[in-house]
Amino acid sequence: MKILIVDDTALNARIMSNILSEYAECHVVQSGFAAIDKVEESFTTQELYDIIFMDIMMPEMDGIQCVEKIREFEKNNGIKASIIYMVTALKEDAYVKRSLRAGCNGYILKPVEKYSLISQLRKAGFSVTKR
Repeated sequence: MKILIVDDTALNARIMSNILSEYAECHVVQSGFAAIDKVEESFTTQELYDIIFMDIMMPEMDGIQCVEKIREFEKNNGIKASIIYMVTALKEDAYVKRSLRAGCNGYILKPVEKYSLISQLRKAGFSVTKR
C-alpha cells in the first residue's frame, strides 16, 4: 500500500506518517502543489498512490482545490481514482459537503488518532498488517 500525506504543519504530517508507516509506504508533502507533483510523478512511474490523506487548510492551494485538481488529472489520464480522506479540525457541515463534492471519499477530524486512521484503511478494503 502506498500513501501520500499532505499537511502544511510538519508535526501533523509526522504524527500521521509515524502511525501509517508501520503499515504502508508513506510519502509526505507540505503543500497542494507538491501533492499534485507527487501524484503526477506516481503516474509517470506507474506506482500510483492507493490513499491520500489531505489537510484542508493550507496556504496557496487548499485541500479542496487540490482534490479537485487530482480528480481532474486522474480523469484526464484514465487512471483509477485514489482514495482521498480530508483531514482537518474543521467539523462544520459546509466543509464536509464541499470536500465530498470535490471528490473526497471521507473526512477525518483532527487530532488524528491511530484508531481512526487504521479504521479508514480497513473501510477502504486494505489489509492492515505491520510491514
